[in-house]
Amino acid sequence: MSVVRPAADAPRVPCVAVDDHPVVREGLRRILGRTADLTVVGEAASGGEALRVAHDLRPEVVVLDTSLPDAGPLDVVRQLRLLAPAPAVVLFAEAADAMLAARARAAGLAVVQDKCLKVEWARRSVRPGDTP
Repeated sequence: MSVVRPAADAPRVPCVAVDDHPVVREGLRRILGRTADLTVVGEAASGGEALRVAHDLRPEVVVLDTSLPDAGPLDVVRQLRLLAPAPAVVLFAEAADAMLAARARAAGLAVVQDKCLKVEWARRSVRPGDTP
């Protein structure tokens, strides 16, 4: 697989991976880290932790699981949208259904992405301004 490399001095887009399963967070870190313009700067296992990490690190992108132990994903999205600057949020769903996607976008979400996606689609989903 080839990766398009930005200029050597181009900044990498900081991302935070949020999932209550450590193996999923590690997988996201590895997949997104293979992209020349993305870097995972933080991880969280819950909604509350996601908000703290995003507040402290100010990532441009948050990849957020739909089932967290302490908060609904749309509540977390709404609170993330209050940060200045607000990160783009990719909701990483077990199965992205139309109703969830509509409610998520109304809450300020960038994109809803199914967990059964190809790696390249995952990378394109989290780049600010890009669409899969």
